[in-house]
Amino acid sequence: CETTNSCSSAVTGYLDDQSEATLDVFRAGSTAPGASILLVTATNASGSIGVDTEYLVNTTPVPAQAISISFGACELVGGPSGVNFWDTLFQQAAGEGISVFVASGDSGASECDTYFATPPASPQPNSPNYICSSGFATCVGGTEFNDTSNPSQYWSSTNLANYRSALSYIPEGAWNEPLNSSGGTEAAATGGGVSLYI
Repeated sequence: CETTNSCSSAVTGYLDDQSEATLDVFRAGSTAPGASILLVTATNASGSIGVDTEYLVNTTPVPAQAISISFGACELVGGPSGVNFWDTLFQQAAGEGISVFVASGDSGASECDTYFATPPASPQPNSPNYICSSGFATCVGGTEFNDTSNPSQYWSSTNLANYRSALSYIPEGAWNEPLNSSGGTEAAATGGGVSLYI
């Protein structure tokens, strides 16, 4: 890094990526405590997540039966070649019996717009995360509890045994938070949309 600002940006981006990967590993491990989890990483200079995924798909024997990817960008950024790269790789993975799950993104159907920010006056066209445009991947969106109409139906006012407070199954809906903490609008919702290329 030649300047403090560029070093700071590089470190922040790295830490954001590391935090995302760490979160995924902890979530997978807590959901499936008996699972063997393999975290595969690569630097941007070495090819980033493309190289990681190629390693998992091209290694014999296959080191993982499921791949989870929480990164991406909109199709306008990835372009037809980016979409084709992932589609071809995920088709090979499916042929090997590997299930692929990709995060759908955080800007709703306008994945090109900055998430957790005020939507632009002229938003980009609807565009999904180009890594999950493939029909050979499951594009996974976020959910949130749908409990606001009657919270006491689902939540105890005091903790029960083992610090539990949920009384029953809590219904969920698609994650969508169009208002920020100040009451202003923001692009913050589960992603999705129709591919321009597939």
